[in-house]
Amino acid sequence: MSRLCQSGEDLLRDARIRCRFDLPPDFPARALTLEQRRSLLLVGREAFNNIVKHACATLVVVRVRVTEAELDLEIEDDGRGFDPATVRPGGLGLGSMRSRVDSLGGTFRIESAAGRGTRIAIRVQRDRPADKPKNNR
Repeated sequence: MSRLCQSGEDLLRDARIRCRFDLPPDFPARALTLEQRRSLLLVGREAFNNIVKHACATLVVVRVRVTEAELDLEIEDDGRGFDPATVRPGGLGLGSMRSRVDSLGGTFRIESAAGRGTRIAIRVQRDRPADKPKNNR
């Protein structure tokens, strides 16, 4: 998550958009697999790019919640919003975000309305390493 936060902070700062992070203070070092981290980084970057290009936002809030079983990631902006029903189903931006989350077996939700900003909510199951077999020697 640190790479995602750093990427968002850099991009949003360059666009003069304030960013606030709501992260757990005891974020586990290995909360996600490499594939999960990579996919969520790409999804987050796409969300930040969309905000910079289309939202006219002044504030973005990134929230992460981690339990033993899952990770929730929310990216919310206070921009102009849009009607999700008007987005082309095969569009590269939101479509690729949804596809990446689907490939992880996760859920992807987008909430937006004109004049009300946009909120993207992602939930993925955490892949925890299997218990190591005990050596019976």
